[in-house]
Amino acid sequence: MANVRTALTIAGSDSGGGAGIQADLKTFSALGVYGTSALAAITAQNTIGVRAIFELPPNIVAAQIDAVVEDIGADAVKTGMLGNTPLIEVVADRIRAHGLSTLVVDPVMVAKSGDALLQPEAVAALRELLLPLALVVTPNRPEAEVLTGRPVTSLDEAREAARALVALGARNAVVKGGHAEGPAVDVLFDGREFHEYSAPRLDSRHTHGTGCTFASAIAAELAKGATVPEAVARAKAYLTAALERAPQLGHGHGPVHHFWALWKDEPPAASEASIWARATGQATPDAAPPARPAEPLKYEELLRTVGQMLDDSGDNLAVLDLWSHGVVIQSVGRKGPHEIQLGEIELESRRRAQRRGQGGAHDPQAGPPRFEWVLRVVGAELDRAGTQSRYGLTVSRESVSVDGAEGYHREFDAATLARLLREAVQRRRSTNRP
Repeated sequence: MANVRTALTIAGSDSGGGAGIQADLKTFSALGVYGTSALAAITAQNTIGVRAIFELPPNIVAAQIDAVVEDIGADAVKTGMLGNTPLIEVVADRIRAHGLSTLVVDPVMVAKSGDALLQPEAVAALRELLLPLALVVTPNRPEAEVLTGRPVTSLDEAREAARALVALGARNAVVKGGHAEGPAVDVLFDGREFHEYSAPRLDSRHTHGTGCTFASAIAAELAKGATVPEAVARAKAYLTAALERAPQLGHGHGPVHHFWALWKDEPPAASEASIWARATGQATPDAAPPARPAEPLKYEELLRTVGQMLDDSGDNLAVLDLWSHGVVIQSVGRKGPHEIQLGEIELESRRRAQRRGQGGAHDPQAGPPRFEWVLRVVGAELDRAGTQSRYGLTVSRESVSVDGAEGYHREFDAATLARLLREAVQRRRSTNRP
């Protein structure tokens, strides 16, 4: 497979699978990136607490990094639990030696259970050695307080902490809002301006590994070529959906659902040939053969319908994750992340097509740009480009950036969108189609 993107995680192992290396690798895979790892520590932990920690010798950690980078490479790197000064020193040394500039630093200090994961004397090493190498640093509010030496109890203080982290050497800083009251607002400072990403606060104890997942999602999106603001927006949408679909495991702080977009429940009437039916004893000898699926929507019509929904919402910017089963929309301004299943889009598309047939359709070249037409012409281009397993789109009314899981990338600026729209209108008129 050509153009496979890679991401390396340097962190600790979580035997419960919800955080650390395990969460990072799951996130990389879920977002279409090949994940590699360098283990820095082994922990014996579950959703209730950490029972034991064994930190690997620094030379073993260095050898893992060298082995991966010298052969497979790393389009992005994410660091997590680095529990002592010698580990931080050797990781910083190997990152510099290999010129790994796309580095996301998650300054892990305390487990969700409250157990310490970073020795107090190692904070200075993290601040002085890793932060200056970071493209993005992703502390929560308590971690930002430790790194900056200032209180972070409000949104204004979170902004100032992000600014202070950039002053310490990080090129971008995201101060997460998960420990605050009200909506979860993450603040990104890119050295020039602030970007804020809000999602409704979820009342759930299943939040183990959210910091690891968020940072590794940013790294995955950066590996695919996203800008930092785009990567943070997509990571926020992915994590919010993973929190909403947490699998309810364990008796303490359970994990999120990293593969929520890929694991689909089997229909109630499972066929005899279904692996799910055989495994659960639901197979029926007289089960009818599965119905032939309807002709799937082309991206042109699918994205046109999504564009109409965005026009109805009143937003001016959106980040979309487009899969074979539907679309996850991160609408910036009015609504938080939400998933629309393919069946819903098909139904809405046909409803809107019927209404268009009754008159009252919008003139695509009249008035200000509409998402409906912007996304329709982009969808037509994706239909012509060939199948990708997944697309990520950053959309405004004047431009669209598209990345495919298998290496497709295209930027549609305002002039390109206007040209494609004119050509589409001309084709429609030449064939006398309404």
